[in-house]
Amino acid sequence: MQHRTPYELRVHIYQGRHLPAPDFNGLCDPYIKVHFNGLEGRETERQNKTCDPKFYTTITFDCALPAIEYAPQINLQVWDHDLPPKSPDYIGCFNYELKNAELSRPDDLDEGSPPDPKWFQLMREQPGDSEGEILASFELIPKDTPDQELAKSPRLKPTTTKATVEIIALGMRNMQP
Repeated sequence: MQHRTPYELRVHIYQGRHLPAPDFNGLCDPYIKVHFNGLEGRETERQNKTCDPKFYTTITFDCALPAIEYAPQINLQVWDHDLPPKSPDYIGCFNYELKNAELSRPDDLDEGSPPDPKWFQLMREQPGDSEGEILASFELIPKDTPDQELAKSPRLKPTTTKATVEIIALGMRNMQP
């Protein structure tokens, strides 16, 4: 029997851009379903009326895996929410090879930040058949025991400051009808 190591998988989902707009208003109400290793899928919160959503969330899975090179893929599916009786519209997905995830040590979680995110192109059935991208990163943390409690994931949402931008147009030239 092969030894399985306990891990916590963290899927850090930042934002999306240029998602297709299945709604008649030219927008979508996207949310992401994350599926992994036969475990029950988890979802982000729905973002309303946008093709460039900001999720800033971390989805975690506790799992036991064999050697990392044999680890399963993570599947992220983007859906457009519709009110009943309509069912959600499938926008696209991407798969991530878990063997490519950054391995973090539990001791480093207090002072560290998540791995640098990258943009992943969405597809419907094969690469290039859909538009839109998701900014995400993946982190795998080995545990000493399956019930070990790890430090919380850091906040993904950047701090912002309210500001006013004033634009003054002094004139225009060479305008064509």
